[in-house]
Amino acid sequence: LVDRGLVASIADLYRLDAALLASLERLGDKSATNLIQALAESRNQPWARQLFGLGIRHVGEVNARILARAFPSAASLAHGAQLEPERITAVHGIGAEIAQSLQQWFATCTHYVFMF
Repeated sequence: LVDRGLVASIADLYRLDAALLASLERLGDKSATNLIQALAESRNQPWARQLFGLGIRHVGEVNARILARAFPSAASLAHGAQLEPERITAVHGIGAEIAQSLQQWFATCTHYVFMF
């Protein structure tokens, strides 16, 4: 998918459709449908799991749960990371290194916020 230019980011996965996938070599109707269904189900994961799944440096599973409790949405976390980094470090267990990683990630990946 990357080689064919169909996917350049995680967000691009959610724009795929079954008909397009089924037209690709070595991917039939059933596999395409299963992939689209799995992508749809991934949207129903709890916010903490989604945050962990983004692979933000220094944000492990535990930190993702802590951050998800303090910032109930991607938009609120992005706002804190970009405009009020002291709100991030005010969360018990979250230090400056994690806050900086979040700030850098959201600075380059703000279009992901709209996936959640």
